[in-house]
Amino acid sequence: MASRTHAALIAAWFAAVWSVLAYVGLLTISGYSTASTTSTGAVMYGRASIADVNGPAVYGTLAIPLVAAILALIAVKHPGRRWLLISAAVVATLFTFLAAMSVGLFYAPTAVGLLVAALTSPDQSTAT
Repeated sequence: MASRTHAALIAAWFAAVWSVLAYVGLLTISGYSTASTTSTGAVMYGRASIADVNGPAVYGTLAIPLVAAILALIAVKHPGRRWLLISAAVVATLFTFLAAMSVGLFYAPTAVGLLVAALTSPDQSTAT
């Protein structure tokens, strides 16, 4: 039982750290580039982040897997809250699939980590 709890804790921490890195990386790295010409014919190049292009709503959207991973860290320490761990894994997995064409795949390791944590976490009957 201790090894299952330890594996679930490691997987939950991995998911949380990865989701923080993905969140910060997606918001700060310039993923868009622009080019425009002035009236004199000079070409101006620019870069923009995902927040610059999509607006402030992206902060909340990208935080969905991050919040799920943080809730999983809370749940993995309490075997009676395994349902919360499973719910967090489902939310992160759904986010990954639904947003796969844009940013979802950056959160795939988070989803896998939460699924591993949910599968290796002992249930309430074996925790006592």
